[in-house]
Amino acid sequence: MDQYKEFTEGLIMSNSTHMPNASFRSLVEDSAAMLTDGMMSSLGSLSMVMWAKYRLEQMFENSKEKGTDDLLISLHMDLKGNPTSEMGHAMVRLAGRPEITETQTAESFCQKISEGSFSEEFMGIYEEFMKRYGCRGMKEIDIASPRTSEEPDVLFEKLKQIDSENNAILQVEERRREACEKLLAIAKELGKEADFTYHENNIRNCWGHREHPKYMSKHELCCCCAQ
Repeated sequence: MDQYKEFTEGLIMSNSTHMPNASFRSLVEDSAAMLTDGMMSSLGSLSMVMWAKYRLEQMFENSKEKGTDDLLISLHMDLKGNPTSEMGHAMVRLAGRPEITETQTAESFCQKISEGSFSEEFMGIYEEFMKRYGCRGMKEIDIASPRTSEEPDVLFEKLKQIDSENNAILQVEERRREACEKLLAIAKELGKEADFTYHENNIRNCWGHREHPKYMSKHELCCCCAQ
């Protein structure tokens, strides 16, 4: 999994991963081959984490404690490596910036972005956000749908709707921690503390990456289209 993370992080943060003047078909084919090779290293981890989910469900299936199903759901929420969750956190951080809260219109925001007239710190944060999530957008499964990088005005309007100080996404981590503590206590009563700790650790470190290959496919396809 560490090898996969290093591989994908390099692709995301690089300015270009393709040969200039190449045909669209060759770009797509080369990207597909490259992603396939890179993702092979993660298959064992992803298989292991599915086994961990099954084992935990079996562990608490006959527990006398109520609500273990909901606790198990919470255990799988807001994990590192989940691009949707990480994008949500990144948007909350952006929404709280004065460059967003003090800008009144999308037109003014887009103009300042194009001019680079926001603070150097904000421009760096914004550009990294676009590198990571500019490939995403509404109906993103359709290659013809506009991407976030193509509609900064839409992104701005979404950010203006976010309450960065009282946002539900900020409470999910605490919810997961509490669920983990409650399930661990039940596991101890069942005499399965070591098993729980082992499988929970696998889920915490690997479960979030289940969506990552799909995300990387979108990222590379958008790079091909842009080029």
